[in-house]
Amino acid sequence: MHYADCLRASLSKAIVDDRGERGADKLATMLLEADTTITWLVGLRYNCAQAILWRRRVIFTAPVSLDQFKSQRRVNPEGKEFYNREELLEWISDQTWSWLHPRYRWILQGSEQLWND
Repeated sequence: MHYADCLRASLSKAIVDDRGERGADKLATMLLEADTTITWLVGLRYNCAQAILWRRRVIFTAPVSLDQFKSQRRVNPEGKEFYNREELLEWISDQTWSWLHPRYRWILQGSEQLWND
């Protein structure tokens, strides 16, 4: 299985496990399409109800819903701006994640933080 397929399956499973939602595969696909070279998907919080995206030093939130999530058009600033990588990494480690993108999981190694996989 390719990395993209594994990532989509992991995200879809987290959505189903937390929300029991139909359409989890489509939601996972939409979320991963928002993960670009400009905007990065960091993870999901609040029982997979809120997506966290990072773009140009600012954290954005988006609802995880087939009706509301429209890639990057429906994002709201979280009010967090990071001027260096260390600030972002500290913020990530302070959150409770329902699902965290694998590119950030190394930050939580050794903590009690769990994610669905």
